[in-house]
Amino acid sequence: WRIKLLLLLLVAFAFNSFLYIFLTHKFNHLPNAKKPHSLIDDLKPTKKARPFGKLGGNVVYSNSDYRFLDANDRPDIGNEVVAPVIVMACKRPHYLKRALDSLLSRRTSEDKFPVIVSQDCNDQETELLIKKYPVYHMKQPDTKSMLGYPAVNRHYGWMLNHIFKDMELERAIILEEDIEVAIDFFDYFEGLSPLLDQDKTLYCISAWNDNGLPSFVESPTAVYRTDFFPGLGWMLKKDLWDQIGSQWPEQYWDDWLRSPSIRNNRACLRPEISRTYTFGAEGVSVGQFFNTHLAKIKLNEIKVDWLHRDLSYLLKPTYDAQLKSELDGVILPIGEVLQPTLKRERIRVEYLSTDHLSALAEKIGLMSDIRFEMARTSYQGIVQFQYKENSIYLVPHHRPRSEGRRVGTECTTRRSKEI
Repeated sequence: WRIKLLLLLLVAFAFNSFLYIFLTHKFNHLPNAKKPHSLIDDLKPTKKARPFGKLGGNVVYSNSDYRFLDANDRPDIGNEVVAPVIVMACKRPHYLKRALDSLLSRRTSEDKFPVIVSQDCNDQETELLIKKYPVYHMKQPDTKSMLGYPAVNRHYGWMLNHIFKDMELERAIILEEDIEVAIDFFDYFEGLSPLLDQDKTLYCISAWNDNGLPSFVESPTAVYRTDFFPGLGWMLKKDLWDQIGSQWPEQYWDDWLRSPSIRNNRACLRPEISRTYTFGAEGVSVGQFFNTHLAKIKLNEIKVDWLHRDLSYLLKPTYDAQLKSELDGVILPIGEVLQPTLKRERIRVEYLSTDHLSALAEKIGLMSDIRFEMARTSYQGIVQFQYKENSIYLVPHHRPRSEGRRVGTECTTRRSKEI
């Protein structure tokens, strides 16, 4: 019986070996078999063209509308233009692809919003990717090696000077290669853009809310003034660059824009629900705040008709008067704010110093860093957000209250009417 068992095992082994060889040979010769490929293979320019697909799809664009802009070139811009969109790129092609797919799939008009990719770092994979898209392409010319924030600042400074001084553009929207945009991103900027002309106390329009976590936002139509430059998708005009361009810093350009001498008592506009989303876990900032905060910011999913909304309430005299009337809300300690019994109320929480404000923000879950005595999203020292159906205002203790409202009456603010 031992001999029979041994023979049986040998026969089984031989059969399995034959089956393995047969199947391996068969599937290796299938017509659809693919050999491994690299990212560089994926990025080689193609003549195959398809219509713009849905966000996130594996879309292949025609490169027939790609155009490189040399030092003396200017994009073809007609009277319909609202603002060219500048996408800052370096050497993250996998990020840039996601950003461009998002941007082009949401774009409402090529004539109103031409896209220009500004490339630094001289990265081959990034350049090959850009050539696959119907965009303008320009390259930062200084090839001197530079890393980190100084390199970022050099690129930004060159780009802004080139588009406003050399190309003589009137305004621009600035994005980076790790940003997706919302469904109404372009309408948002088109609708708000005239306010930059009408109100000289504004110096930018941003698509980003630093405190835009789902628990702190409600209304897709709400827009606010802020003294704290938000960035992450923002519009500026040529006249701002004419004023500040000669003072451009060597690093930390965004904090520089927040400094009192540059801001010059001007404000930006920002939405309650962000129109941009950053997926940049990798980058110069090494993902600072990304996992704890930035990755959780809510991106708007409702298309708002910004072109037919009355946005005059955002002009400084009207906005400031309305804000003053809103600060007569219930005064509560922070513990009761986090576990409220009231609904649809304006709740005022007073703070004694910026250190106190930072501690309150951290306890609530807002971004708590302070720059130039300002908290993120603050306007005239006031940080406003939504929480459990209430409008919350973190207000300096010295700020006076207006008269005429009693605790418990219906909240009829500008914002509540929009929700």
